[in-house]
Amino acid sequence: MTKTRQSSQRRNAIDVALATECFIAAVESMSGVKRTTMAARATGLTEQALRRSFELPVRNKVRLRVLDHVRRYQTGVLARAGFDTDDIDAILAAKPEADGFGSLIYWILLPSPGECLDTMELASHFDAVEKSFDALTCAHQDPEVAWHRALRPSMLDPAYFAPVAAAGMPAWPEPSETGHKPALVRWAHVSTHIVLSLLAALDHEVSARVFGTGNGRALFALLIADPASGAGRRSGANAPIARLVDFIAALGIRIEKNAWPPRRPGPKIIAARWGEAAGDADGDVERRVGNLRNSHTRMTMPEFTRYARSQLSMLPNDDRSAMVQFLAPMLLAAHTLPLLMPAYVKTTSIAGVSRRTGRYDTSGWRDAYLLWWRFHAESRGLPLAPEAGRETPDWLVGDQSSSSCLSQSSGRSS
Repeated sequence: MTKTRQSSQRRNAIDVALATECFIAAVESMSGVKRTTMAARATGLTEQALRRSFELPVRNKVRLRVLDHVRRYQTGVLARAGFDTDDIDAILAAKPEADGFGSLIYWILLPSPGECLDTMELASHFDAVEKSFDALTCAHQDPEVAWHRALRPSMLDPAYFAPVAAAGMPAWPEPSETGHKPALVRWAHVSTHIVLSLLAALDHEVSARVFGTGNGRALFALLIADPASGAGRRSGANAPIARLVDFIAALGIRIEKNAWPPRRPGPKIIAARWGEAAGDADGDVERRVGNLRNSHTRMTMPEFTRYARSQLSMLPNDDRSAMVQFLAPMLLAAHTLPLLMPAYVKTTSIAGVSRRTGRYDTSGWRDAYLLWWRFHAESRGLPLAPEAGRETPDWLVGDQSSSSCLSQSSGRSS
């Protein structure tokens, strides 16, 4: 016997209030590597030392050795990604010195973060806000003091201080409440707004690269099932990763046929493209597609790259590589959004074992995200919707668990 309940294993908005923690967890998920392991590889320090402190060593000799190891590690990563020596030198010279939102956005937007100055500036600003709140909280041991000193009205737009009306968010505390918890609850809402705002700013960069500037498409919103459309909250087909799988397949068909598919691409269509690219048998690939859609297989960056390249095989190799790079921030979004949403967990009553089902309660999250997407569109003077005749098909926006699939034969005949 099994039962399904909402998970308490999601990112706890009170215990882990910093937005950077959410993105770090997302990077762990999309890389399949723990943060201490990633840091150990980059710095040359042991994981044991890093668990004690993520700060660089104080002793100058050791510090310089670590920084040299970091540079050599980053140089190797970029070289394996295909960048030449001049490009690598330019990338490392321009990268943000401090870790945080700015550094994350810089690396995810390669090879051309310099073209996304608005988003880079926003990320650096959020770094300053979060570090100010965190430092004051540590210094005073009182989040209420940090709240009033760190979050001056001039630092953030008033929209960041509104409650996030979405599933799983704690109730905004009443002004009459006292103690430490109200400040942390308020900060949890601000931090969530920061996550959504940064994703929305990234969304505009990705959409402009894929469809051209001012196309009016909120791509990351496609990863969030719209409950108003009748989307089943407990359907794995509506999980952000599953929706990303479907979007990439649909994008390939759109590029090939100059039109969006009328229905969700079926697993045989996706498997046929993937099998041709990988030289695998259709049956094996079809199972891999199903496992990705059902969250049984983690969508890591290497898996995403292989999958996206297979679905975009109609593009010349250089264009295909560029398009996959342009779409990479969508993978970050697909791993970040579930950390905000309450997940449904299936518990086996006899053994007492719980496991995540890859299904999420998206109530309110699409609207909360689109608020920030529109905020950045208006601030940049961009349209709020696609031109007539260029709209995204309803099946991509709504419930993908109940939509019929485009079969292999129908996909080839149109």
